[in-house]
Amino acid sequence: CGGGTTDLCSYRFRIQDRRAAYKIYMETAYENGDTDFGGNNLTYRIMQILKIALVRAKGNQNVSGVKEILEYMDTDIYRFMILME
Repeated sequence: CGGGTTDLCSYRFRIQDRRAAYKIYMETAYENGDTDFGGNNLTYRIMQILKIALVRAKGNQNVSGVKEILEYMDTDIYRFMILME
């Protein structure tokens, strides 16, 4: 259960054949600390893109396009906002 955010995780795994059964070893690769991978930053970016698409669909072409926003996806918006304060 999350707090309303989109949470993702990535696993590394390997499978060992033990003849009678397989043994699967799993290790999480990203779950916390990579804000571009999931959580609040992903939710923020999805909403940002949806809002821009809706405004442009209503006929206002003076806002940035989705392609322009995608160019800045590697910027961590939360760290950027803290630096601006």
